[in-house]
Amino acid sequence: MSSEHRPPFQEGDQISYKSISGRQVMAKIESIDHGYNTCRLSYEETSTDLEGEKHNRVRFELVVLDALCPSMQQPDAAPDTDEAEENLVMEDWKRETADAPLDWLDVTGDVDYYRCNGERVRARLASVHPEEGTCQVFYDAQRGGSSHRRSAVLPLADLWRMQQQRLLPQRYSELTSRARPLVIEAVERRGITVDQLASLLSFMKNRCSVEDVIDGWSCSRSGEALRVSTINLYQVCDWIINPLTKPSRCSYVEAVTNAADSQIPKWFISHWWGEAVCNFIKCLQKHSSVRTLQAIAYWVCAYANRQHELGQDLASDPMESSFLKAMASCDGVMLVLDSQATPFKRIWCCFEEGVVTLADRGRLPSRKASGPALQKLVDRDGREGRLSPLLLDIATVRPESKEVALLTEGLTQEEQMAEQVWPGKGWELKIEREESFPINVVKSCLVIDIGKAEASEDIDKTRILNALAGRLELDDKSNLSHENHKIINQALRSTFGIAILRRAIQNKSHSTKLLLNVAEALRRDYTRTMLRLHLSGLDMAPEDLEGRAGVSTWRRNGLPHQRKHLNSQSLSIFSCMHICSLRSSA
Repeated sequence: MSSEHRPPFQEGDQISYKSISGRQVMAKIESIDHGYNTCRLSYEETSTDLEGEKHNRVRFELVVLDALCPSMQQPDAAPDTDEAEENLVMEDWKRETADAPLDWLDVTGDVDYYRCNGERVRARLASVHPEEGTCQVFYDAQRGGSSHRRSAVLPLADLWRMQQQRLLPQRYSELTSRARPLVIEAVERRGITVDQLASLLSFMKNRCSVEDVIDGWSCSRSGEALRVSTINLYQVCDWIINPLTKPSRCSYVEAVTNAADSQIPKWFISHWWGEAVCNFIKCLQKHSSVRTLQAIAYWVCAYANRQHELGQDLASDPMESSFLKAMASCDGVMLVLDSQATPFKRIWCCFEEGVVTLADRGRLPSRKASGPALQKLVDRDGREGRLSPLLLDIATVRPESKEVALLTEGLTQEEQMAEQVWPGKGWELKIEREESFPINVVKSCLVIDIGKAEASEDIDKTRILNALAGRLELDDKSNLSHENHKIINQALRSTFGIAILRRAIQNKSHSTKLLLNVAEALRRDYTRTMLRLHLSGLDMAPEDLEGRAGVSTWRRNGLPHQRKHLNSQSLSIFSCMHICSLRSSA
């Protein structure tokens, strides 16, 4: 080190020094060795071990002189007392290094080391002292046209941070081309595109040396190797989202985008984190294709929320959460179901479908204290130039064929065009497209009960049920029999009932109980204002039709619970050869 850059230290000096725990302390220079460019420091510190116990002791450190320059302050400068931030850094380091201190280092023993002048050099790891939290490195420094071997002793925590900065761009360069994230302050504007999700899938596939098995990735719970075909969002968070976004504490969307405007979402995704990510991506690809959505962005909580600062994006009041803000700015909600319809067993998913349902029925509770997003949803009635209520589409992957089946609210753009040319044709195309939706999934959805849904935190379920009921005291015990909860259950059940009605009537292999459940779901949905039954092409003999219990029940009783509320009802029977005698009873 040239004399003009040598720190003007002397033995006995008191300096401000950042210790291995990340705390700024006042340290004494016990001795200096300019030949090895090091000095020996002593300071008193209260430290916390891995078990949480505190110890007061005098510590000694051998520190490279270069490392003192960034942290050096005037002797009378106040020490840094931001303990929360210091503890966070130290906890990160402990979590990464406690079990295997060398695992996070380069396997060759080479590490990045930053000198005080900002120069980054490649250093050779000579020794590690976990009990002291230090390590020694050697590196070659250029001086006067020649190379000189130097040594340095530095805190392991500092070295760990240096390696994270170096390794992250290498690990995730396929996902992001920016040196720094592009900040998008409004969480509701952090949508993710289908192309960005496809890149995520390719990123995982490129790490497979054996087909489908991702090299070096394992489940944190079972220890089993992770596969591209089955990896879920919990595991993607562990291996990609959290480590990629940790240095900047940003969201995944902010880390991978190059243009904020391209991330504005048009559709909100409601789903369960435990489904296979590859199936999830298939559903979004199918939805964007069927809906003819060009360069569309979807709002997906895991990619939109800042996982390291969830307190900023979530709120104790669900009606003020990032979920509601995002829904209020979208055209519709797409629900992604697995084969067990698990989202209806998770309270946050039920909240999302509940908001859509109540808003559509004009029953969404309005509270001035909940902010503009809730009021924006309340006002969406499609009248006098106002936005229409949110659409609700539903997708799932068929287990046997791995193909996506999609239910849409109303007709798609292509089906609308066919309907204009040939009345009834658009609905026939819709029926044909939705024929493949799995019966077993629908059966599960005919008994939806949001009161039985589960939450990771019990208080979340209480607050969500109270919020949907319009109660102000969110932490009070929820009333499971509240009318809004019944409306949500009945509306969702009838949505699936309508989707399967035609198949339930025509296919004799389906039990009579299924048809009765469908009929009951429609009968009990008393807040529905419009009912369209499309039985086009249904070809059944009168005696077979009469024998279907659900049909005879309707002919006898009609839809009594709905008579007072239906503003519009229609029965489409184009090309139905034997069903002309079926009448509307309302």
